[in-house]
Amino acid sequence: MPRSTDRPSERPAWIRRVRVFQALAATAILLVAASNVSSEPLAQWWFWVAATTALTLALVEPYYTGVQAAMLFGAAGLAAGLTADRAGVEPLWIGHVVLAGAVFVAALTALASQPGRLRDGSRWVATRFGRPLWLGLSAVTIEALRQAASGAPTIAMTLAGGTLAAVLVAAPDWYRLVGVAQPAPDGIAIFETAVEPNLMLLATDRRYTPGAYVEVHGVTASRGVVVGNLAHKGGNRIQVALEEPWHEVADSSGQQCEVVTLSHPPARAVAFVSEGSTDRVLSLRPFGGLVRGDTVYWEEATSGARYLYQVVARELAREMWDASSVVTERATAVLLGAAGPGGLTPGTALPAPYVPVLSADEVTGPLAPGFERIGTIAGTALPFGVSVAQLRGHHLAILGMSGMGKSTVARRLIDLMSSASVVVSLDGTGEYRARFGLPAWNDAVGLTTPGAWVYEPAGVPALRVSEFIKMAMTQAAAEYAVGDPLRRTVLLEEAHSYLPEWNFVADRNESSYVAQSCRYILQARKFGLSFILVSQRTAVISKSALSQCESYIALRTLDATSLEYLEGVLGSQFRETVSGLQRYQAVCAGPAFSTSTPVVVNLDPYPAPPPAGPPTSTGAPTTASHTGV
Repeated sequence: MPRSTDRPSERPAWIRRVRVFQALAATAILLVAASNVSSEPLAQWWFWVAATTALTLALVEPYYTGVQAAMLFGAAGLAAGLTADRAGVEPLWIGHVVLAGAVFVAALTALASQPGRLRDGSRWVATRFGRPLWLGLSAVTIEALRQAASGAPTIAMTLAGGTLAAVLVAAPDWYRLVGVAQPAPDGIAIFETAVEPNLMLLATDRRYTPGAYVEVHGVTASRGVVVGNLAHKGGNRIQVALEEPWHEVADSSGQQCEVVTLSHPPARAVAFVSEGSTDRVLSLRPFGGLVRGDTVYWEEATSGARYLYQVVARELAREMWDASSVVTERATAVLLGAAGPGGLTPGTALPAPYVPVLSADEVTGPLAPGFERIGTIAGTALPFGVSVAQLRGHHLAILGMSGMGKSTVARRLIDLMSSASVVVSLDGTGEYRARFGLPAWNDAVGLTTPGAWVYEPAGVPALRVSEFIKMAMTQAAAEYAVGDPLRRTVLLEEAHSYLPEWNFVADRNESSYVAQSCRYILQARKFGLSFILVSQRTAVISKSALSQCESYIALRTLDATSLEYLEGVLGSQFRETVSGLQRYQAVCAGPAFSTSTPVVVNLDPYPAPPPAGPPTSTGAPTTASHTGV
């Protein structure tokens, strides 16, 4: 976003002129009122009290009141109460002196005490009740009542009317009401402090929507993003992350600025980068609405590259800054890559402090060469792909509850891989034949004809699968001995039925069949034979087989054993992500995919073909056909 240079200092200059004019006009009104009741108006103590009140209203309040100022106002209130004529209104003056004395003592206590409840309470009393608006007006009101009680109603009316008129002139923000110099529908603020290089804390009477784009006008002007509103004993405070260094906007603490909300912001900021971020993991301060799986990005100013991250964790944390406190939401997001004309590519960069982070819901681009689309990255329009060449060289696991989409994504992978290799799905459910229409595999088909087939083994599942894998390995090894073997893939639907964990086998013989199959799977890659294991629960599938998988498609899973296993594979931050996935959503991880880190993906649906005829393979399904995926 380009820096704003549109008359950067004009608004603050007009603010100062209008405020000074208000102060002078209010003082003139009080001088006229004092002249009407006395030949020596400047000798009237109430004139100076009322004038001080009006000047403070015009030039300081309600934007800033400090403890030191409250101490001075308390001392002035004591002096007025002790020197004024108290005849007829002595109880009122006693109350005024008590209030002024309490303010003076509270201010001294706040200045002298250590940080803690005593200091905080004293500061609150001093800054709330030590304002000239209360001390000054109460003193002038008591004097007007004394004049009325002593038989001088004209003086009382003149005093009260002049003071009221002066307050009405000094107090309103005439700059905003009258519209001098094209004022914005926002307000002025006082620069309190900053954190290098570009995070400002401003005192203002307005609250701003976190994430709103604003311009802060001071010495110069800079665009920025409102980080949040902070609770403060002296009033509302806002944090603004600027595009430019703070010292280009304000020279020092106490400087008056103007905060202008942009009517046409460049983009929708959803968070900003906070401390603890690295070139691969961002610690974010969201503006609300971020959830796990959302994708965000920040844009590098020099190159225009967009670095995409996906939210994997959220928490609440207390933030303290210059006596301001707020409980804020925090989020952790992991790097996906850099989005550019060539699609999503690997790349890292460390963002600038407090840079705005934007929603990636409209980010799109092509799929990188060598990948085939299977979905979109959640929270974006970016396609997500799988490398068929990579899949043909290693093993893949598809894990998740029933009904989440395992068979659907498996069918898509079968189509992608079967164009130039042999893909045989071992399925005991009948789904791949009845729902997906795959032709039956048998001995006559063999393992040399490229295409997709389904084999429905009968009998003891572990035995029949062991025999099939042995046959495939024997043929692949023979081809390897004389040259490059044909690429083959074996998909095991409900893999836990064929490769059960040791404590789920029916007898010792079944355990030996599983062990033999696992040994083959361990050696298979060398001979051009890859496996896709599809299962509902990791607790009941052989870890010796599952641990051979380099890539994973993890759909929604709730059981503790599966979550623990996936936590070890994907990382601890993805445990809760996996349990919260929706149907046809998955966390994909491994070298077979188009991102170098685990990513939440919205999987593409697969159109189901018409049901095929009865099977012609040897054996029969061991369970009834079902359509749950």
